[in-house]
Parts: sequence; C-alpha cells; structure tokens
Amino acid sequence: MRTIVLLAVFFSTMLQSQVMNDAQVLRPKKAGAHVSAVQSNGVISPVAGFGIGIFRGADIEVAGKKSPGLLYISINTEIILRYQPCISLSLGGHYETIASGADMTVNVSFPINRFSTLYTGVDADANYVNGNIKTPFWYFAGINTFFSRGFEGFLEIDPAIFSPTSIVLIGGVRYYF
Repeated sequence: MRTIVLLAVFFSTMLQSQVMNDAQVLRPKKAGAHVSAVQSNGVISPVAGFGIGIFRGADIEVAGKKSPGLLYISINTEIILRYQPCISLSLGGHYETIASGADMTVNVSFPINRFSTLYTGVDADANYVNGNIKTPFWYFAGINTFFSRGFEGFLEIDPAIFSPTSIVLIGGVRYYF
C-alpha cells in the first residue's frame, strides 16, 4: 500500500492537470481536496483545489495553479445530467495572469470495479486575451483509483482538439472528508 501511495505522489509531481474530474459530484455537505501536477508545453505546475457538495446532484470547486509568470484561479459548479452512465456538466470561470474566461466541460464516467473509474469528456474555454477571444478545446481521458477510504489517485491526459492548445498531462491525489 505504501508503495502505491509513493508512486502516486511521485507521478503527481511529474504531471500537470486540466480537468481532473470525473462525472460524479460530492454529496451535500461533503468536501474534497486535491493536489496535483500539470505538465503543459514543457512546464510543470502545481495545482490545488477544494470542492464541496451544495445540494443533491451538484457541487462547487475552487482551484489554483502557479507556474513561472502565471497565476491561475478558477471556480466552477458541476451538475449531474444522468446517473447511469454518470454524465455531468461543469460551468465556471477562471482568471489567469494573461487571460480570463469561461469554462464548460461535459464529463462521462464508467466504473471499472468498486475501486476504479474511467472518465472522459470534452473541455472548452472561451478566453479573453489582449482584446481577442480564443477558444481552446480538449478531449480528456483519465482514471481514478481509490487507495483507501476517502483517498484516491488520478491520472489524466488532455490532447488538444483545436489550437491554441497543447497536450496536457495530469496526475495527483484527492482526499474526501
């Protein structure tokens, strides 16, 4: 068990994150926190976030990322659209040192067993940069695996669909309380 946790922490320091989210939402008054690393354009950045269930079928999350010359802060809310398979819609906004904008993500989750879930979806942004609107799109796929009660690791890849995006790699750990 200790080896698995150490490997998850090791990989989470080598990768970077974008969506980091399956289609499931937190139950009301339940919370979760995550730390991860995101690799994009050869730069590795730490990411941290906190979420809380606001009512049945919906939650809200705040996240931040810091890399050289860049500060990124986002807030989004996610709602369940369907339970079998689990499909959710996430809407929010973000602020970066170089841009600000709106986010939309559609997530689909497929349980593999009682410990692991595969997830996939599409992430789209509308960023306001120097008087212009840029609309990057990503397809993403990942896996969540519970190591113990309330503690999971995740790995994700986000290939670009349209420019101006790049392939993003993510890994990290999440704790629910």
